[in-house]
Amino acid sequence: MTFLIILLLLLLAYAYGLSLWFEKAGETAWKSYVPYYRISTWVKLTNAPKWFIWASFIPVVNLFIYTNLIGETSDSYRRYSFWEHSIAILGGWFWLPYLGKSKDAVYHGAGGLNDEYKRPPKSKLREWADAIIFAIFAAYIIRTFIFEIYAIPTSSMEGTLRVGDVLVVSKFHYGSRIPNTPLAFPLVHHSFPQILGGGKSYLEWIKLPYKRLPAIESVQRNDMVVFNFPANDTTTKEYDSAYPYYQMVRDAESQGVPNAAQYVKENFTILTRPVDKRENYIKRCVGIPGDTLEVRAGDLWINNALAYQGEFVQFMHLVYANAPISNEVFLNLDITEFQANGTIPNSYYIYTSAGKAQQLDAFPEIEKVTRYIHNQASDYADYEYKFYPFHKDFKWNVDHYGPIVIPSKGMTIPLNKTNYLLYERCIRVYENNTLSIENGKAYVNGVEAKSYRHQSQDSRFWGFVPEDHIVGKAWFLVTSFSKENNFIRFDRTFKGIHSNWAPKDDKYTR
Repeated sequence: MTFLIILLLLLLAYAYGLSLWFEKAGETAWKSYVPYYRISTWVKLTNAPKWFIWASFIPVVNLFIYTNLIGETSDSYRRYSFWEHSIAILGGWFWLPYLGKSKDAVYHGAGGLNDEYKRPPKSKLREWADAIIFAIFAAYIIRTFIFEIYAIPTSSMEGTLRVGDVLVVSKFHYGSRIPNTPLAFPLVHHSFPQILGGGKSYLEWIKLPYKRLPAIESVQRNDMVVFNFPANDTTTKEYDSAYPYYQMVRDAESQGVPNAAQYVKENFTILTRPVDKRENYIKRCVGIPGDTLEVRAGDLWINNALAYQGEFVQFMHLVYANAPISNEVFLNLDITEFQANGTIPNSYYIYTSAGKAQQLDAFPEIEKVTRYIHNQASDYADYEYKFYPFHKDFKWNVDHYGPIVIPSKGMTIPLNKTNYLLYERCIRVYENNTLSIENGKAYVNGVEAKSYRHQSQDSRFWGFVPEDHIVGKAWFLVTSFSKENNFIRFDRTFKGIHSNWAPKDDKYTR
């Protein structure tokens, strides 16, 4: 509701400013409040191209149309200076009413050029400054609503998306997201580079609630999705997402540190970020709302059916050799994640696909390569606390996980003293409710609840990722650079991502 009120006020401010301008130009003021009459009159008074009229009804495109017309409106008052032009583009909602009410602001026709008036010539510096301002504005609009370019920094999806891949991420496939923090420096995510002093690149004077423009499609299984890392809502200046705050607290607790959260806060600089300023991650979506997800002995199952397994999906393998293996042996096969096994001589843990493991197994110095499966946890000693929901009652690990139901809007979830841990963060953090367990009973917002009806519209993978964290859909590769030799991988240049590595496979039943 707050967002709608703010949007309505801004639109009314623009309409009011235009109504004053229309009167000064000899037109009827009420036309500024009617969409078609507003744009057709505006185009006529500024001598803009006629196609501006229909283009103004296309989302995002209309932002560029209006920006151009607002600049022309300011020019008709003969407000030509760099700062006046910049204010008109960036703050037309108050600039137009100000000019309309000002007695000194006189309408002088399109471009301010009636009475054979000659517009002051622009210096080269001014031309560059105008071009830069418009480029920054255009880049902000494009990056926010249309697409953004990302580089893959890690090998977590190696084989499918490789280190050095440069890809375009579509913002409009799932519906362009309205920024939570619109007052931000363009082309910078959440922090300025250290060379510029670091620090936040955005202001929180205005915070908008979660809203999206209409979507072309919804997130489907096997989509490559970019999202804001949910656990990055709280982080530290020293480590940021490389060592998340919540993991630091859990590690301190496991080491017996009393009051672990307070210890971390006293020894590190704590930062909190709004949703749209959290770190960007990219992963394959394996489960959608309503699905039951489970990992059995390292294999993913969705709704009790074996899930799609990509050709290049990677697993941990254990390599046994008859002599030490040089790093080049692994790197020549594009196996970038490997380490020696400290307990068995000449053995190594590697993270790679089954195909590359078979290639490695054929080497003469290799005795065997076996897929490594973690033991199913049977007691607390085997429990890997780094896995959601990070509690000893859920003895899950990377190869034995779940089953876990991914909640969807309207779904009713039973609540008890055990499974409330699975949904506690969704209920408390993502939906802004209180949740507590007292004497074995669950209380939501202070009221006893034996079940909980999920109200958010969530699309989740790799734990739960709320819909408001979804940035966009990985669309296509622009190019790819080899980390080892900095050469361009031409076989990964201008390639569609989903046509090559993310097939649609919706065979799972709910």
